Amino acid sequence: MRNTLTKILTPALASAALLVGIANAADVIITIEDVRAGGDLYIALQTEGQFMKNEGDYGEIVQDTEGGDITITLTDIPAGDYALSVWHDIDDDAVFDMSEQGLPEDGWAMSNQSELRGMPTFEIVHFTVADEDVELTESVIYSN
Repeated sequence: MRNTLTKILTPALASAALLVGIANAADVIITIEDVRAGGDLYIALQTEGQFMKNEGDYGEIVQDTEGGDITITLTDIPAGDYALSVWHDIDDDAVFDMSEQGLPEDGWAMSNQSELRGMPTFEIVHFTVADEDVELTESVIYSN
């Protein structure tokens, strides 16, 4: 009897675990506006531990951008808090260029960037992924 019950419950529990995993993931639809032509555009979702580092588990690189608005969809993102970080390597030198004053010279964008009044913090720029799709729209900021 126990062996029969195990044969019935094991697939059922596995299916339930799979459904829970699906229910705790969503797509993140990202629109980046005002992108200049040229160079590569790096788009990443970062956890608090990855924030402001050259890390991220979910993202995409748009090579040789044509400019304008760019929309991408990152699928099946697990529930949690993330920050959107965008870097436009406009001069295509694979270096995030900074001025002598410490200001970005490459294009950049972050989630909730309109709330920034100084150096970005995860607390300010994060957003939450739950079980519904998230749509983000941000404009690239260029220093010149």
